[in-house]
Amino acid sequence: MALGSASTAALDIRAGRNADEIFKNLTIKMAQYGFNRMIYGATRFYRNANTFKIPPPKARSKIHDKPDAQKVNVKDQKFPQGDGYDFGNPDDFIVLHNHTNGYFERYVTNKIFVSSPSFVWALNNIGKHPFLYRDKEALGNSKDAAVLHQLNEKYGVLAGYTISFGSADRRIRAILSLCATPDLSQNKVNEIWKENRDDIVLLCSGAHDNIMLSPPPLSFPQKLTNKQREVVLLAGYGKQSAYIATEIGNSVKTVEKHLRDSRDRLGVKTTAQAVMKATILNQIYTRQNSGVKNIRSLFLRFTI
Repeated sequence: MALGSASTAALDIRAGRNADEIFKNLTIKMAQYGFNRMIYGATRFYRNANTFKIPPPKARSKIHDKPDAQKVNVKDQKFPQGDGYDFGNPDDFIVLHNHTNGYFERYVTNKIFVSSPSFVWALNNIGKHPFLYRDKEALGNSKDAAVLHQLNEKYGVLAGYTISFGSADRRIRAILSLCATPDLSQNKVNEIWKENRDDIVLLCSGAHDNIMLSPPPLSFPQKLTNKQREVVLLAGYGKQSAYIATEIGNSVKTVEKHLRDSRDRLGVKTTAQAVMKATILNQIYTRQNSGVKNIRSLFLRFTI
C-alpha cells in the first residue's frame, strides 16, 4: 500500500465516531493484509510491579526501531500469577475483538491469556513481534500452556503479530493481537509483515491513538448514561445540585440520584473523583459527545 493510500486508510479509520466504529474500521483494513481476527485491550490504570519491568528508554527505543530482529528470550520470564502486576479494576478495561464468542470467552473471560507467551512479551516490551504460540521454548510445559495450545489449535489461532503500544503515561498499557487466517503459516505472515510493516503499524497506531481519545465502547461496564454525563460535566464546572437541576430541567433530588448513580458506576466515592475518572475515561470533555443534548452549548457556556 502506497503512503498516500495508507494515509487515506488511516483517515477512514479515524472517521469512526466512537471506539467501536474505529475498531470496526481497523478490522476491515487489517483483513486486507490477511489478519481477519483481532483483540485490542487497553487500560489507563496499569501499575507495574517488580515481576514485569518495562525496559528503560534506550532499551525501548532499540526494540521499537528493530522489532523484527528482536529475539525475545522468555525462558526465564515469570508468567503472570496475579501478584506481579496490577491492571486495576477489570471494569476499567477497554476490550474490543472480532473473534468468535467461544474463543473470546475462554481466552479472555477465563483468563487463559495470562499463560500466553505473546502476552508476557507485550508486558515486557514496546514494539511488535510474531506470535509465540507455537514456540515450544516460550510456551513451556505447564498445564496452562497445554490448555492455551489446544484452544488456539481448535480455533485456528496459529499465526499473527502482537503489537504493544508505547505511551508517555506509564499507567497506560495497550496491546493489539493480529491473528492471521488459519491457512497462513507464521513464515508467510512474516513475509506479509516485512512487506507491509510500516503501513500496518501506521494504521494500528492511528486506531489506538483515536480509541484512547474517543468515548468508550458501547459494552464498556462503566459507561455513563447521557443524563449522568451531563450532570457530571456540570459538576465538574463547580455547579451545585440546585443550579444543575435548573439547567437540565429536573429536580434536585433527581440530580443527586444521577450523581450517586454515576459514582457507583464509576466505582468512586466522591463527585470530584467521578469527574476526574469520567474525564480520564473520555466520557466528558471529549472531542465527541454524541447523544448528550446541548453538550456543546454547555461546554462553550462554561469555557468562554
